[in-house]
Amino acid sequence: MAKVRASFLKVLKKPQTLKDMDFVAQLQPKVDRPPSQPRFSDAVLEEMSNNLDWLRLDTDTVFPLVENGTKVSFRWQSVPDTNNIRASSITPVASSVQELGEMLWRHASNTRRETDKAFRYVQRKSPSPLDVNVMTSLRAGLLCVNSVSTYRRYDEGDRVILVGTAKWFLSTGELVLQDSSWTVMSASPEDPLHSCVLKNFYKLERVPNAPAHAAQAERFFFKIISDKMRGYHQLMQDNLLSTFDHCRIQVE
Repeated sequence: MAKVRASFLKVLKKPQTLKDMDFVAQLQPKVDRPPSQPRFSDAVLEEMSNNLDWLRLDTDTVFPLVENGTKVSFRWQSVPDTNNIRASSITPVASSVQELGEMLWRHASNTRRETDKAFRYVQRKSPSPLDVNVMTSLRAGLLCVNSVSTYRRYDEGDRVILVGTAKWFLSTGELVLQDSSWTVMSASPEDPLHSCVLKNFYKLERVPNAPAHAAQAERFFFKIISDKMRGYHQLMQDNLLSTFDHCRIQVE
C-alpha cells in the first residue's frame, strides 16, 4: 500500500497535474485573511455537516448497484433548465475496497499535503477521523469568492462511501453556488479481495433567485468552477487508472 500511495502522490505533485487540478491556483488567488462573514459561522458549518448524513442516504439513488463487466466511463452534462452541472464516472481499480478507501481518505484529510500550497487553503481541520472541513478564499480580478466545504467517510464493510458538500459565497456574503459529491468504492464480484469499482457523482448548481447585483459574479464563477472541476475529475480518473494499472497494493 505504501508503494502505491507514494506513486499516487508522486503523480499529484507533478507541475502539470497541479496546473490542471488546481483551478484556484490558475485564478491566481490572493488570500488576505480567513473569511469572516457571519455566513461562515460554526452554525453554517454544523448545518452542512448534518446534511452529509442525508447525502449518504441518497447514495443508492445516485448510484445503481454495481453490475458485472463494469467499464471505464466519464460523463459531463449541463442542465440549463436547472442551472446545474452533473458529472459521473466509473473507474475499475486493482485494489481492495478498504485499501483504496484508506488511501483516498488519507490524501483528502492530510493537512500537510503538497496540493495545499496550490489550493491556498485558509483553514483545514479534521474534527474526527471520518470528517474534514475546509475553508478557502480566491480572487479573479476584482471578484472574490469564499467557500466552505465538509466531507465525511462511511465504512460499510463491502463498500466505502465518501460524501461532500460545499457552499460558495461572495465577499459581500451572498450565497451564489453550491455543490455535492458522492464517491463509492464497491468490491468487484470477480475478485473482491484485490479489485473494486469506484463510482463518482458530482453536482454543481447556481443558487436560484440570486440578488441582481450578484448575478454577474454568480455566472462568472459558475463557468470557471464548472470548467475546472471537469478537468479535475477527468484527471483524477486518469491518475487512478495509471497508478493502479500495473500495480498490486502492498500491505504496510
